[in-house]
Amino acid sequence: MAVSGYEGTSTRKIAQEAGVNIAMISYYFGSKEGLYQEMVADRISYVRDTLRHLNATIDDPWQRLDKIIDFYVASFLTRPNIHKIIYRQLSMSHRSEIQKRFAEMIKNSAMEFKLFLEEGQKKKVFRKIDTEMTMGTFIGSVFQMINSPVITAKFMGRGGIKRDGSFGKDHQKRLSRHLKDLLTAHLKTENQN
Repeated sequence: MAVSGYEGTSTRKIAQEAGVNIAMISYYFGSKEGLYQEMVADRISYVRDTLRHLNATIDDPWQRLDKIIDFYVASFLTRPNIHKIIYRQLSMSHRSEIQKRFAEMIKNSAMEFKLFLEEGQKKKVFRKIDTEMTMGTFIGSVFQMINSPVITAKFMGRGGIKRDGSFGKDHQKRLSRHLKDLLTAHLKTENQN
């Protein structure tokens, strides 16, 4: 689906790629759309639940920032196709009921990151920033890499991009380190410089 899109991917092709009988899709999910919705909902929920866990278990905002960045980068770059599917679906002009459902789920997931940023500001560990723009910069950097591997390869070299579109550990480490440097510089208060 990441390559051909929802309409361009048949149930038969999905079953073949998964190595299952085509009837299993209907039995467990009702239809291709049911499978698609469950697959995307599962991934979005996983991201949200992991962010909630990090917010609940790590007190130090700077340590939490490191863990959030590592999680996002590893999660998105090791499984870019599911995120491409989500991105493609949200950017399409039709299938609005699915879009609304996914957009609401993503909003709930993003709220975990926003709450983290706001908490850091309340504790005066982070300086006052525009949280939505900061989130957009962060997520946009990750999405740019997975949605434009050809452009990424031109900037960063092809070596770490695998045939399936996922990224090797070197690109993951570079992106994590870059985002940590970027967000740390952006969030530091004047007396932390």
